[in-house]
Amino acid sequence: MSSPTTEEIIKIGTDGVQVLLKNVREDKNSDDKPWVKNLEKIVDSCPLVVYESEVPNSPLYRFKCVIDVPYDPDLIQERMHDNIARRKWDTNIHELDIVEIQASNPRVFILRSATKAVGPISARDFIDVTAVMKDSNGKLVSGGGSLIDLQRFPVQSGFVRGWNSSGGGWYYEPRINPNGKLIGCRIHYVIHTDLKGWLPTMIVNNAIAGSYVTFYTDFLKHLKEAYPQAIIKE
Repeated sequence: MSSPTTEEIIKIGTDGVQVLLKNVREDKNSDDKPWVKNLEKIVDSCPLVVYESEVPNSPLYRFKCVIDVPYDPDLIQERMHDNIARRKWDTNIHELDIVEIQASNPRVFILRSATKAVGPISARDFIDVTAVMKDSNGKLVSGGGSLIDLQRFPVQSGFVRGWNSSGGGWYYEPRINPNGKLIGCRIHYVIHTDLKGWLPTMIVNNAIAGSYVTFYTDFLKHLKEAYPQAIIKE
């Protein structure tokens, strides 16, 4: 099987962004299924809420996490997609490999992310296309979906190849107070993932919901240590 063309790869990323913009709606996902609150938690003084929603013809839920952080959206987007730094702070990541497809307008890349084994879930890897752009309101968005490219990314021994559906990713929304002052960023993080292998649906759904807390605990610790001066005081 030959590798997808550059045009096909870019389309996966840009189409995924359009689906993501529907998924970040407050009430319904891109399939017009309602978002239902799964958990609420305070992570390093930041309110975090995880929502779940049904996906037609799939036993696996789509998840959306919303968290308000006291940092500029540009810094959040830059640090979230610094894959060299992410290897250091994301405790679930084993390997990250990136292939640049298009440098700008939008930026498009392929990311192979390999996760560590956690409990009954063995090591996984994912081959995802990501497009990074701004929406019509100038808000940063980074989305896409998984790609089949066994020529460039063959399945490696010790890993199960997972799949992320189109419409996952990040949406970075500036938080502005009544006086017009920037007070932080609202991060929306959406995912509908199939870990593949022989895993009960309940285990997969619970693992995805709980992983948000660990992920943002690690990320906020990294920001606090690396950029203490960047915290916005309300």
